[in-house]
Amino acid sequence: MSDFRAEDGIDDRTFDALPVEEAMRAPAQVFCLGEHLAEEMIARGWKDIDVAERMKGDIVRNLLIVQLVLCVQKDSMLMDNALLVNLGRAFDVSPIFFRNLHNTWLRWPDRRSPFSCPDELLTPAFITPEPSND
Repeated sequence: MSDFRAEDGIDDRTFDALPVEEAMRAPAQVFCLGEHLAEEMIARGWKDIDVAERMKGDIVRNLLIVQLVLCVQKDSMLMDNALLVNLGRAFDVSPIFFRNLHNTWLRWPDRRSPFSCPDELLTPAFITPEPSND
């Protein structure tokens, strides 16, 4: 049973690897998925909470996931199909777009561009209470 809906335009075969010929063309530079998301968020005037609200499911879980994608660039971080579908939903693009961006970044470790997420895109995890005058 597939986790995807037909209206998402994908099925279990959608996330197959690129053909070898296409993968052999070396890009000059590759960017992590977090950098692409950050650029889109800045262009739209969004913060991480705005993306999380547009994703399907629990908003707190989504917020954590968005923050992880923005802040962690590790090969071991898995982008599962459900996350890609939710990001596609939030940004109104195909989840395959995000899969291709991430796969390109994984495929070319020697061509990666360093990235640090701008703080203004992140919602604070907690708010420090104002000191009382008691």
